[in-house]
Amino acid sequence: MTPQRQAVDDATLATIAKSLVAIADALVLCSSSRSLISRLEELLTASGALPARLYLCDARSGVFYPAAAFACEETTTEIPVDEGVDMSAGDRVVLSRGRDLVGLLLYPPAADRTGMELLAAVLGPVLVNVHIQERSVEERRRLHNRIDHLVSAGRLLRHLDIERLLVEILQCAMEAVDAQVGAVLTGGEDQPQRIRVTMGLQGEHVDAIREPAGDRVVDAVARSGELLCLDRAEIAERLDISTLRAVLTGLLVLPLDSGRGRQGVVLLANPGSRFDEDSAQLAETVCQMAAIALENALLVQSRVEQERLRRELDIARSVQADMFPNAPLTVGGLRAVGSVRSCDETGGDYLTYLARHGRLVTMIGDVTGHGLGAALFTTAAHAIVQQQLRSDQELDAAIRALNIGLRSTHSGRFMTTAVIEFDPATHSFRMVSAGHNPVLWIHRGAVQWLESMTLPLGILDDLMIQDPARLQPQAYAPGDCFVLYTDGFTEAFDPQGRCLGEELFAAAVQQGLADGLDPEQLTERLFAVVDDWTVGSPPTDDLTLLIVSVPEASEGAGPGDGL
Repeated sequence: MTPQRQAVDDATLATIAKSLVAIADALVLCSSSRSLISRLEELLTASGALPARLYLCDARSGVFYPAAAFACEETTTEIPVDEGVDMSAGDRVVLSRGRDLVGLLLYPPAADRTGMELLAAVLGPVLVNVHIQERSVEERRRLHNRIDHLVSAGRLLRHLDIERLLVEILQCAMEAVDAQVGAVLTGGEDQPQRIRVTMGLQGEHVDAIREPAGDRVVDAVARSGELLCLDRAEIAERLDISTLRAVLTGLLVLPLDSGRGRQGVVLLANPGSRFDEDSAQLAETVCQMAAIALENALLVQSRVEQERLRRELDIARSVQADMFPNAPLTVGGLRAVGSVRSCDETGGDYLTYLARHGRLVTMIGDVTGHGLGAALFTTAAHAIVQQQLRSDQELDAAIRALNIGLRSTHSGRFMTTAVIEFDPATHSFRMVSAGHNPVLWIHRGAVQWLESMTLPLGILDDLMIQDPARLQPQAYAPGDCFVLYTDGFTEAFDPQGRCLGEELFAAAVQQGLADGLDPEQLTERLFAVVDDWTVGSPPTDDLTLLIVSVPEASEGAGPGDGL
């Protein structure tokens, strides 16, 4: 090869390499389809390759379908794969990744063929990578959405008032699958289901949705225990809705089955988009949790054999009282004070605090329901917690062990909890919260709320911590105050039916601190706030409070004074 020819080839190679680098710089870092299409249009404009059209390959259908149009009208015309890969026209390049077809780019015949081939070499793999990334983001979004709805369903387990619980069940189920209308019915497996709560439906609508044999769909689902999920076409094919004076675009009917019996049926209809397999599975999980909540509420309300139960409750009350700390605890200047007031003979709330290796560990919990069953559940939790914390387990490991232990009881009960470990040496704390209401942190005089990170304990075999970075230590400041409480405080109602709520509760804490109250005095003040709010009415939920105060800078650190 002559030196002149070698110089020309080197120059050509350098130009190609420079073009590839420019194309890669423009496309590789695109993280979404929108940004990729925008960058592609810029490259086509700079190359004088407009008008142009981008097609993507559907291998199952054997066609290239239109995806984007540049400087020309959009089209809906598909191109068969065999025709699309015919390069004799000279106005197209095939996009691929390895041996897999990705798409097709049509451009003006006058455009530079070499430049288009270089663009295609980069564009094909980038299209696939962006698709994979977007699909991963969507899967994470759906997973987080699922977790949020399950956490909301877990809150059903706190309610004991049947009518209120039924309303909450329907709202939770409708929100989980974006249903526009719905109803909750109750009744035994072999009994006609009775409408208890409806939203957007009337009784005649529910009665008009029938099987061809004439049975109401809700009764059929109650007997079979199998969910029914139908789209608009399937409804017309499989059901008799000839007397229904309403539009039905989708139907999802699920049994309220706790595993020990069916409590009723939830009917959901007219989704925002459509009921698919994922939404049906999510609704089924929500309804299973709702069934357990409903069953627990019914059991609490149907107390039997009062004298025998009273004797057993006396024993349980004594055992439960022995579980709770009987004196405040000071570790490195931090002072922990706890108090429990049960609304029944025994309660479903739990608290503990202990010192280990110069650190202060505090925990509060709320078990579904009240009475003897909840007390026994807290006893099981107490045994596991003490073993885990005293064996120096990390907080998240201890909570996972507690979850497994409670799950294995098969009791149908769940527990929300918040655990905080304070380290006076580093002036920091670490927290794990499982479905519990937010911890109140008065930090430098301002209100902060420390939210839950995962589901209540005992629901699923494995806990998934949302945002694991929140497990890292956080710094507290002199004069700070932490208030761990159960929802008996914030969900206390006055005679007009108004809820005390988090805002008023936090304001009461701030006022107490401004008045110079110590933790013991602040505890008494907060119980008095609830009593004043309810005007002396008997509490409908357990009240449990755990306050940790951080000393002012001048106070110094005090020694631990025992468990």
